[in-house]
Amino acid sequence: MYANEKSQLVSRVSDRLVPTACADRPWQKDRQRQARRRDNAGRVGSSLNHDEFVHWIDISPPKRTANRVVELAGWCFLKQGGAASELRVRIRNLLGSKVLTTFERVPRPDVITAFPFDCTSLECGFHFHVPVGWGANVLELETRAGDDWQLITRTLVLRLPSVQRRKAKLWPKDAPLVSVVIPCYNQGRYVLDALESVQRQTFTRVETIVVNDGSDDPETIEILAGIQEAIVVNQQNLKLPSARNTGIHHARGKWICCLDADDRIAPTYLEKCLFLLETGNLDVCGSLQRNFGDSTSDLNPGPFNLKNLLLENRMIVAGVFRKKLWKRAGGYDPKMVFGYEDWEFWIRLAIAGARATVIEEPLFLYRKHGHSMIDDATEQHSGITSYIRRKHSDCYKNPDRVARLDEARAQRSPVLGYDNLAPTPTTSCAHRCTILLAMPFLTIGGAEAIVSQLCAHLSRMGFRFLVVTTTPVREDQGDSTAWFEGTTFEIFHLPRFLPVSRWPDFLDYLIESRSIDILWQVGSSYVYDQLPRLKQRFPELRVVDLLFNPVGHTTEFLK
Repeated sequence: MYANEKSQLVSRVSDRLVPTACADRPWQKDRQRQARRRDNAGRVGSSLNHDEFVHWIDISPPKRTANRVVELAGWCFLKQGGAASELRVRIRNLLGSKVLTTFERVPRPDVITAFPFDCTSLECGFHFHVPVGWGANVLELETRAGDDWQLITRTLVLRLPSVQRRKAKLWPKDAPLVSVVIPCYNQGRYVLDALESVQRQTFTRVETIVVNDGSDDPETIEILAGIQEAIVVNQQNLKLPSARNTGIHHARGKWICCLDADDRIAPTYLEKCLFLLETGNLDVCGSLQRNFGDSTSDLNPGPFNLKNLLLENRMIVAGVFRKKLWKRAGGYDPKMVFGYEDWEFWIRLAIAGARATVIEEPLFLYRKHGHSMIDDATEQHSGITSYIRRKHSDCYKNPDRVARLDEARAQRSPVLGYDNLAPTPTTSCAHRCTILLAMPFLTIGGAEAIVSQLCAHLSRMGFRFLVVTTTPVREDQGDSTAWFEGTTFEIFHLPRFLPVSRWPDFLDYLIESRSIDILWQVGSSYVYDQLPRLKQRFPELRVVDLLFNPVGHTTEFLK
């Protein structure tokens, strides 16, 4: 959190929370409206007189939704002692009433800053994922104060039937859904590394095309001649933009990923991109960039829109995009042989109306070694950017047009299904059993050490594993993902790449696409809440629950 944001919070808390001790709604400025709500609450037997605790609601459930789960988040601490409050959400709907006690504790240093003498608990923040039924749902957030439960806030959520998802035009199941194009000019010492990263992808309907752009290095020529796992296309040396265009012209996939011969992509990159593209009806998807080799760092390209793109590049070079959009935009500019050809290409896609998203994980691995093409582009930055400005002068001179294009791009597109993501049909299975392991997180701890060793042992016996996590973690808690990567690359940290509303679809997709036999539940509160729905949809799915202690885990199991 930036310093000015902290000062604003302190000011907001000082001005609103301390005098009223009730700050979950903006209607505090209107005292009459506040009084009416307080009276109405009193009529149904609940109190909004918060004399024993202080709170704030950051995320309120929507009034109307088609989602099965809504979010409720904020912070709360007791005035007496400053400890974090015990919380629960009571859900009342047509099916009756139930109480949700599972939620995520969230560290809130900003609250400690705002209340240095009152709040003693760093983890006073809370984040509920509340399941809602059809029709009207009354959600009541309550806290324990003394021997009683007191109402914090009440919200009416109307869950409406979801709009029938429009099915995308089905892509032939015997055809690749995505084509990875790898241009190569005298980079034989790296190209096999790039190919290996494509072969390790968790999504299998992938076509790989290597374009030999007139290499004259004997080692590279020999290596390219020996490649069997990809299509190799040879051409004279026409430079990088033309080499990409040649590969895309030969591609059979609906989606295109251009990967330079000296770079890599993480095992889950294509699958995560394709899930977001196919189900979200998007046109471009990328991720954060992790540099490796001579220097290491992570880069975030930022939000993809035309206004930003006219100032600087806002998409990684390996972004996945529609082939038909490449054709509509005219492909990569063959004149841009000195660099920034991908930046100029993204500008034209944005002008064409492309909708894009960026996964907040470093799944694109950019190799830094010696003098590279990006160094050449940097040296000629002024001349290349002048060319881009001349080519798109109508946008640079007409900010109103840019604003209209970005406004149109921001309009929501219909949500589609994941039918195109079905794997290639196979006639045999090489695994005894396929297990979906659900954990809250993969931090550095004893539970992760034990479970990772169990997975490794069972994997040697022929079991296949997938891993999902459902709780965001802090960097200082560590990351034990590498412990599980010896068993499987199919590891999906849901908070890092999907909004919560899309998690049920992704779980369904994993169970369907992998033919999951067993759901191994190891303490994920979110998956506990999803079990009734999953059992109804997948009646043959077997559930194994690993309990670590009789307090938290067993309580959830008995539900």
